[in-house]
Order: sequence, then C-alpha cells, then structure tokens
Amino acid sequence: MENLDKSWEKLSQSLEAEGHISRKEILRDLRTESSQPIKTLLKNVRLKMYFAFGFIPLFIVAFFVLKPLPVKLFMAAIALAYIIVSYLILKTYNSLKDGINLDQPTLEAIRHTKASVNKILKDEYIFFVVTFPISLTGGFLAGLSAESGNIDLLFEKWYVWLVLAGAHILFFPLEHYLCKWANNKQFGQYLRQLDDILEDAEKNGFDKIEN
Repeated sequence: MENLDKSWEKLSQSLEAEGHISRKEILRDLRTESSQPIKTLLKNVRLKMYFAFGFIPLFIVAFFVLKPLPVKLFMAAIALAYIIVSYLILKTYNSLKDGINLDQPTLEAIRHTKASVNKILKDEYIFFVVTFPISLTGGFLAGLSAESGNIDLLFEKWYVWLVLAGAHILFFPLEHYLCKWANNKQFGQYLRQLDDILEDAEKNGFDKIEN
C-alpha cells in the first residue's frame, strides 16, 4: 500500500497548506491498492467452490457402491449438503464477479467484496458444524460396511459406540481449528488489506468516493 500511503501523506500536507489534492489521484490509488486483493479473494472463492463441487460425485458414487441402507442415507445427506453449500458459494461468486470491475473497483465494491466473502466463510462454517457429525458418522459406518459388508458390529459390540463417540469428541475441535486456520491463511490477509483501505478512506474523508 505504498502508493496509497503516499497519497494520504500528500493529502495531509496539502490540507495543512490550505491546498487540495486531486480526488481522482486518491481514487486511482484506492483502486490500484484494492484491485489485487479483490482478484485474489475471487480466485480463492472460486477454488473453494470447485473443491466443494468436487466432493459431490464421491458421495454419489458411495451411495450406489455401499450396500447398507443407513450408510446410503448418510451418503445421500452429505451429497445433498455439499450441493447446497456449493450452490450458495456459486451464487455469491457470480454476484461478486458480475458486480465488480476488477480494474476499477469502487469503495462500494470493496465493501461488497468484504461482506460477500465473509458471508461465504460464515455459510461454510455453518455447513461444517451441521454436517460434521453426519459426515463422521457416515464415514465410520462406511468403514464398517467396507470391512464386513454390513454394520452389524455397531449393534453387537458396545465399544464400537464408544469409539464413534470418541472420534466425534477428538476430531470436531481439530477439524474446527484446521478450518479456521485454512480460511485465515487463504482469505485473512486480503480481507485485512481491504479493511485497512476502507479505514484509511473513512479516516481521511474519502468514504463516499465512487467515481
């Protein structure tokens, strides 16, 4: 943000000298500094969307390959959940892509990008919380059925339930941490860059610049 920082400095100096700085110059630097993080955020949203869509065929195949009805129901539920979250990401991504001129992003576009990406991350987190127990249980049952052709062991051995409960207790916080860490690594620094740009614009009275 070196160019933008210089513009803010020039603005401060010009105000002290009762002069003025070109609003076009400030806007140009705002757009230049925000363009790259916005492009990166869009690219990362697109990758997240492809990743979500990529899991759908796997669970559909598992639905037809695995025989026990409870396992089929879990696979169907997981596939449906991935279809829903993929659609939500796709819808937000298209709204972002169609509503932003990447070479000339306005402050409103910066705010819109921030809000949309945060919405995607929030939706994904809700998806994770809701589907994790289903996914883990479905995977556990799929493992049992792949081993013996059925899930009778679940009802014959009490300790199998204990193993399943322990897996939920152990892996939920671990997956939660990994999800937060991955999203922060993939999106965090770019969202913070947009935050800094908006904060500087508002602090210097340029929060209404749009053209």
